Amino acid sequence: FQAEDGIRDDLVTGVQTCALPIWTSSGVGMWWQATRWMTRVVSVAGPAGGSSVGGIVQQPATRQPQRGANGQPAIVAVAIATTLSGFTQVLLTAPPLLRLGWRPRPTLGGHPGLGRMLRYLGPALIGISTVQVNLLIETQWASTYQDGALTWLTLAFRLVQLPLAVISGSVATAALAALSAHSARGEHDALGAALAKALRTNAFWVIPSAIGLGVLAEPLCRLFFERGAFTPADTAGTAAMLQMYAVAVYGICFHRVAVPVYYALGDPRTPMRLSILAMLAKVPAILVLTKLFGMGPAALPLSHAIT
Repeated sequence: FQAEDGIRDDLVTGVQTCALPIWTSSGVGMWWQATRWMTRVVSVAGPAGGSSVGGIVQQPATRQPQRGANGQPAIVAVAIATTLSGFTQVLLTAPPLLRLGWRPRPTLGGHPGLGRMLRYLGPALIGISTVQVNLLIETQWASTYQDGALTWLTLAFRLVQLPLAVISGSVATAALAALSAHSARGEHDALGAALAKALRTNAFWVIPSAIGLGVLAEPLCRLFFERGAFTPADTAGTAAMLQMYAVAVYGICFHRVAVPVYYALGDPRTPMRLSILAMLAKVPAILVLTKLFGMGPAALPLSHAIT
């Protein structure tokens, strides 16, 4: 968005403050979602719908795209609506759990498996955070370029998240229960077969998706984003980022399916070590692409494919 630097800093801080509680509500909601499929669908749709309603209600009241009817920046309404919809997510998921007999019973005594889970927690957080850490480095680097580069990068990655969440997230969730059961029973041949099937299914859908994102990058960006202050030049910049990200789509989606397998095998440290190596290689890869090859901001998503 266009704003003077001081105003921009204050606005980002205010929006972050408004949206901060959604971390707690979404965490509780995601935990409760695991019980029933329809509950998960409804509760996931809540925050997305709330954000959209907040933007629609606030925006048309004024011809100025930066301000709502109450004089506040319109993006603040989106942040508040997102936070409220996050708590709605919790309310939507509670009734089915109560009907199943669940009741909150806080206790100081832990389940026998709690200690094992806590031992896995640290390595697991590092192991699954590679994609997010890579994106954090990319966004910080993009902020050093011209206005618009950070937005192009962020929006391009939003489109990458479609195959990541819809395809690989579904495959990983469906396969993990069977993989864990085979591992617990020591059925290594069956585990290998189930893993191979999951990876083949993932590749069958992800590879065409990656090709489609690369080939159709510009029309997709125009369809999803080109309106209001988002100009054709922004569409071209976002499409260039998306084409670079398309090279990395299969690796990102493979990571989503493969990493949980190590947890099913009781080995959280191997993905942790690999993730640390990937993070350490990130900055050198960006430096080589930007300084040696002079690729500019388009090198940032390409570095994602390398690491």
